[in-house]
Amino acid sequence: MQKQFTDVLADEVQSLFEAGEADTWVSVRNLLASKTDVAESELSNAHVDFEVPRSEIDTRLGYLKENARSVVERKARESAATRRVLMRMKDRWRVPS
Repeated sequence: MQKQFTDVLADEVQSLFEAGEADTWVSVRNLLASKTDVAESELSNAHVDFEVPRSEIDTRLGYLKENARSVVERKARESAATRRVLMRMKDRWRVPS
């Protein structure tokens, strides 16, 4: 479940950063909240269906949220690095007037 969650989140966050809208960070926060709510619901169902102790569910949810934040941070860094490289390439190949 965690790998699937991470992959989906990474793809959607990357799409938001590539779109480069003015409200990108608001969209990222909303996406993160939505995805973690869904994951929490699924984990809670596991708690009921498989009689998993609530403390284990809470621990796993904590790991999931921490992982989600690190995915967003990684994608933000990648996006920033890509933009810097593109700006350098444009500057390098710009024809002087």
